[in-house]
Amino acid sequence: MKKSTVIIVWGLITGIASSVFYLFLNMSDNMNSGLSYISWIIIFAGLLVGALQYRKANNGHLTFGEGYTAGILMTLIIAVIGTISFFIYLNGHPDFSQKMMDMQRTKMVNKGMSEDQIEMAMKMASKFMSSTSMIIFGFFGSIVTGAILSLLSSGITMKKPPIDGENTTNA
Repeated sequence: MKKSTVIIVWGLITGIASSVFYLFLNMSDNMNSGLSYISWIIIFAGLLVGALQYRKANNGHLTFGEGYTAGILMTLIIAVIGTISFFIYLNGHPDFSQKMMDMQRTKMVNKGMSEDQIEMAMKMASKFMSSTSMIIFGFFGSIVTGAILSLLSSGITMKKPPIDGENTTNA
């Protein structure tokens, strides 16, 4: 498989898998923040497997820079797929923003915040809870997180090519 094909295939697989997981999580009304981190594990696993496949397509060698570049390109595909699926989800569930606001209000009440503090925080949060801002912040958040996960995956999967004249047999 060509290196560019590896990036596209693993970007698509990972983007679809994490989007499907996130969709099921939202549809089950289980907004447990701990479970939402599983989608990042899915993305890390996809980047890791994608980097290994990229290394295989690169004659078994992968520098840190090559791995990171491949990870960033996969991340862009993943972020676009995630953004599109989130946009579709928001259009099908216009009450999503209100659910999130209600959940945040409940958390603040449980923390013992005063009503004035809660109202001030809710006013601020409402500015960021529009569909447009959630999509924009989601996309850029995915890029930043994907960049960090790409650093990790490329560090784990890098395998430098042998230097000319170096013994390449396993003794």
